[in-house]
Formats: sequence, structure tokens, C-alpha cells
Amino acid sequence: PHDSTVTLATLVEKIAVYRDAFYEELLRKLTGPHAERLRAEALAMRQPFGGARQHFNHYLARRRALQLQHVHAAQLFASIGYAEAAASQVAVVQVASARMTCEMRCRLAAAHLAVDRGNLPEAAAQLPPVEDLLHKAIECGAMVDPWNILGFGGQYSLFPAIENSIHDHRVDELLDMVSDVFTLYVRIHKAAAATGQTALQQTLSENLAALARWWDKFAAVEVDSV
Repeated sequence: PHDSTVTLATLVEKIAVYRDAFYEELLRKLTGPHAERLRAEALAMRQPFGGARQHFNHYLARRRALQLQHVHAAQLFASIGYAEAAASQVAVVQVASARMTCEMRCRLAAAHLAVDRGNLPEAAAQLPPVEDLLHKAIECGAMVDPWNILGFGGQYSLFPAIENSIHDHRVDELLDMVSDVFTLYVRIHKAAAATGQTALQQTLSENLAALARWWDKFAAVEVDSV
């Protein structure tokens, strides 16, 4: 346990020392030609197992870059009406949060495109899957728990000390997603009212009210920091 005088900055420094001590002890126990090569590498790179650590960092950076490429490609295909191409790009994204968020974005884009074409039932059919994905993403941790808005004021505590709390960008992503879902609901509802599609308008009203009741619990409009 640590008292309130311990900050994240001082703790990370200690952890780094322990990590390097572990690597040095592990390197000391190795024998043979491979061990000699690793020791020479450690001297050259000024850290034990420097080659492996740099390779791992490069691997993570490359994987992140590829993920962003697939996500942006999927959103582009969805925005111009190529649903199958968008789905194929989404499928290769390995990170659950990016994959589920991207799929929701693609469905929203497809719905707006359907509204532009005057096909309101097709647009409305995208709303239930988006809501289902939203709830699943929250339940599995792919998106932030909305209770964090009320419970932590939209902040992410890196450590118990208050100065180590930062703004939780995941809350912004959730707010943007929910806002886009509400915006789509309103757009389809207005178009249905203007074209006399009363049955569709009634269904949208009921579903929109249910979504609003769920979202109001988290007091997103009441928390000043959000």
C-alpha cells in the first residue's frame, strides 16, 4: 500500500528501476554465445534486451498504424455506399474497441446515405443494430462505462492522488457516439413526418424515448467537466 504522498511520477520511476534490475539479473544468469551477444547488444543500446524491447515497440506502433488504416478505409467505404467493402475492412481490425466503434460508424453512415436516397425504412433498420452494438461495447469494456461520467466526472484516475487524474477521452468517444445516434433518430423522424410515414414515425418515437430514458440515468448534461 502507498500513502497519499506517493505520486504516479515517483512510482513510475521506481517501477522502471525494478524492471531494469530484473532484466540485468536475467541477463547475468544467461550463458553461452547467445548471452555474449545479448551483453554486447546491451552495451551498444545502453539497456538490457534493448533489441527485443525496441522491436516490440515498433511492432505495436505498426499494428496501431495498420488498425487506423483499416478503420479509416471502412468509414470511407461506408460513407460512399460500399457496405460490403466497409465490412471487410472492419473484420480485420483486431482490437475490439476500434472494431465495434468502426462498425457503428459504418452503420450510421449507411443510414444517412439511405436517408439521402429517400429510403427511410432502410435507414431506420440500422438503428437497432447500432444500439445493440453500443450496449455490447459498454458491457465488454470496448467502450467506457457511462457511469464513469457521474462517478468520476469524466476523469480517469491514474493513481489515488488527485493531481494524477486526467481527462478520460473515452468519455468523449461515448458522448460523440450517443450524440450521433440521437442525431440520426431525429433526422429519420423528421423525414418520416414530412413524408407522412406515420407508422415509422411512431416506432421511431418509442425507440427514441427508450434510448433517452436509458441515457438520462448517467447525467451527461449535468456534470460540469463533461
